[in-house]
Amino acid sequence: MPKERKVNTGIIILLENEKAIRDNFINLFEDLEVDLKLVSCATPEDYEKALQESKINNDLRGIIMDLSNTIQEEDTKEYKASEYIKQEFEVNRIPIFIHSGNLEHYLELNDKGTVFKMSKEKGSVENICKLIKK
Repeated sequence: MPKERKVNTGIIILLENEKAIRDNFINLFEDLEVDLKLVSCATPEDYEKALQESKINNDLRGIIMDLSNTIQEEDTKEYKASEYIKQEFEVNRIPIFIHSGNLEHYLELNDKGTVFKMSKEKGSVENICKLIKK
């Protein structure tokens, strides 16, 4: 008898402004049969809406954050995502994947068990998805 798959036992919220990377995450979640729903957000405003909904439903299981999601953040190196990361680390202690090409500008939360800093590079999206699946 085939094993029944449990689906959508919670959600992972992704904040990433680059569509190609969002699509890569979406495809890998499906290909790897990750048993969580991926909520893909292109802007901080989208993320805040998704987070509010997940708090109502009590189904947030992790977040994936790109540090820089606007041109202004790229220029100033001040990231709205860093506020989101700190808040979720302090409140939820859920897995937080910081997926960014700007990790050298984010020195907070080093050596914290639920925070994973991963540089954007070939294979990084797949590595994150495999860690989430585990």
